[in-house]
Amino acid sequence: MPRIESTLLAALLLVLSLAACANEPEQQMPGDLEDMSMDASDSRADIAENEDASMSDADMSGVEERAPLIQDANLCEESTPNLAVLPGTDLLKVTLDDPDAVCNDGSPAVIYIRPAPAGSVDADRWVVWLEPGGGCNSATACRQRWCGSNIGKMTSRFAPDGIRATGMFVDRPDNDFAGWNHVVAYYCSSDSWSGRQRTLAIDDEGMTPMYELYVHGAYIVDAIFDALEDGAESDDGTMTMPTIDGAEMVLLAGSSAGAGGVRSNADRVGEMLRESNPSVDYRIIVDAGFYPVDPHPPELAEADALEALDFKHEIIVSWRNGATDASCLTYHAGDERWCSDNSHLMAHHITTPAFVKQDLRDGAPGLYANARTYSNIMLEWFLQVEDGTFVPEEPDVPLAQMGLFAPNCDHHLNLNVSSFYDISLTNGADEFSMHDLASNWVQGIQPYRAIHSPSGDLTSVCTE
Repeated sequence: MPRIESTLLAALLLVLSLAACANEPEQQMPGDLEDMSMDASDSRADIAENEDASMSDADMSGVEERAPLIQDANLCEESTPNLAVLPGTDLLKVTLDDPDAVCNDGSPAVIYIRPAPAGSVDADRWVVWLEPGGGCNSATACRQRWCGSNIGKMTSRFAPDGIRATGMFVDRPDNDFAGWNHVVAYYCSSDSWSGRQRTLAIDDEGMTPMYELYVHGAYIVDAIFDALEDGAESDDGTMTMPTIDGAEMVLLAGSSAGAGGVRSNADRVGEMLRESNPSVDYRIIVDAGFYPVDPHPPELAEADALEALDFKHEIIVSWRNGATDASCLTYHAGDERWCSDNSHLMAHHITTPAFVKQDLRDGAPGLYANARTYSNIMLEWFLQVEDGTFVPEEPDVPLAQMGLFAPNCDHHLNLNVSSFYDISLTNGADEFSMHDLASNWVQGIQPYRAIHSPSGDLTSVCTE
C-alpha cells in the first residue's frame, strides 16, 4: 500500500487544488477531510453550490514584523463576489461589535435575524444556523479564494442589508419551524467556524506574497450568542430579538462547513447558554459533511488513515488554532489528533443531543476510493446507531436520542434549500422528509430516523 504522502496524498491534493478554483454546480463534492478545507460550499436556495479547498500549514516562527492583511497584499484585482445569500427583507443584518468577531479581512462579522411572529406559540424557540461555504488552509488556496468569486465568503463588505428566507426559514404553512426566532450566521472566516488566531500565510514555493488573515470563526460563534443574550437589534433598528436567555429550546444548526462548526463548538455553546439559562433544551442539527477517518476505507491501511489524521490535525492546530470539544481533549490526552476530526467528535464525544443528516452518496474523493465505499461505511454507522450496537468512547453521548436522515440521492445540503421538504424516504405508505423527521425529533415523537438501506423497507424520493 503506498504511503499517504506519496501516491494517495498527491492525488488528494490534486483534487483539492482543482476544487479551490472551482465554481461548479451543486454536487461537485469535497473529500473526506471536510473540516480542513473541504466543507462543501453552500448555495443559494435551489441554486448552484461552490466549493473551495486546499491544504497546507503555516509556520509563524521567526517573523518579527507583521505581514500585510490579505486585502492590503496586492494579491489581485478585486473579483465580483458570488454570495451565498439572496438579498431580501425577510431577515435583517446585525453587525457584531465584538473586536474579535471579524472576517478574514478584518471586517466585522454579521448575522441576520427575524424574531418569532407576534403571538407565535414558538416564541421561546430559536434556531441559529451557521452557513456553509468551503474554506482554505494555505497561502495559495486563500489567495485563490480571495481572488475569485468566493471573496464574498471572506469579508462582510458585500453582505446585503437583508436576506430572503430559504429552506428551514421560509414562512410556509407546512414549515413547523416558521414561527421560531431565526438567526442566520453569515460565513466569512473560511475555517468551518473554528479558528482562533490571526494566521500568517506563507507559500512554500514562493508564488504568493506573505500576507495575514484573521481565522476567527470560533470567536464569531461566541460573539453571536453574546449578541443574542443582549437582545440583538438590526442595523436599521426595525427588528429586535428577545433575549435568548428566555429560550425554552435552542437549536444550533449548520450545513457542510457550518456543520463542522456546529461539531467543533457544540458542547461549549451549550455550556455558555446554560450559564444564564440552566433549563434550556439545547440541541444541534448537523447537515452534511460527515466524512470520518475512522472507520477508514477497508482498502486503506490503518497507518495511512492515521497519517491522514495527522495531516488534518496539523492544519487544525497550526493554521486555525481551532476550537474543539473539551471532553475529547481530556479523553484523548496525549493523542489529541482525534479531536481534530469533527466526525469522530460527532460519533464519540459530543454530549449534546443531535440530529444528523447525511446523504449516503455525498462523498467519494480523498480517502474514499469511490462513492460505494463511502456509502457502505456511512450506512454501517447509521445502522449501528439505529440498532444500538455502536458504542461511543464517552458513555454520555446520547445516541439513543439521535435523529437520523440518510437518503441515497447524491445530494449535499438540505437546511437552506427546498430539499429540506422535497427529498424524502418512503415505505410506500408514509413519506418522511428531513423537515418531518426534525420536527418529530424536536417534539419527541416517532419516527425521527429514516435510513435508506438495501435491507430495509425505506427508499429515497429524490429531486433534481
